[in-house]
Amino acid sequence: MILFNPNTFLPNHPVTVTVTNTLGDLVCNETYQINPHHRDGTPKKSQWTINNRKEVEVFGWSQESGSLSDGYYWGVLRDGAVCLPLGMTARGLSSKIARFECAAQPRVWHGYPVDYVNDPQHDCPGYEVLHKWAEQGIISKSKIAKLIGGQGWND
Repeated sequence: MILFNPNTFLPNHPVTVTVTNTLGDLVCNETYQINPHHRDGTPKKSQWTINNRKEVEVFGWSQESGSLSDGYYWGVLRDGAVCLPLGMTARGLSSKIARFECAAQPRVWHGYPVDYVNDPQHDCPGYEVLHKWAEQGIISKSKIAKLIGGQGWND
């Protein structure tokens, strides 16, 4: 289960995201803050096209699913078995994957849609996350190969 406190989602206003498992045990309790630079058309910054609440929900899902690799959470927006675009890269390409990073102090996370076509080494989840997503039916092994190879994710 994913809980948000407060239940308002505004840029520069921290939200506590609490994730528990089916037994009610705490999985994660992190602070997330929407970064306005990824919503206001700032040049050379990727931009979210989903609403603020969905952005925070994707972060919560990334924690719930254990999509952590090299200190970054990675997330997708699912509608059943389909992953939906969640933003645009700085180069204007549609993106279906978000990367979430954390400032050291205070410990606050923010995220953005990634450019896995033009920068697959930096903007693609690690193999352990991609493999987990394949096991969960989120992505096929052939799409994993295309992502790692910088060919993108086209359905």
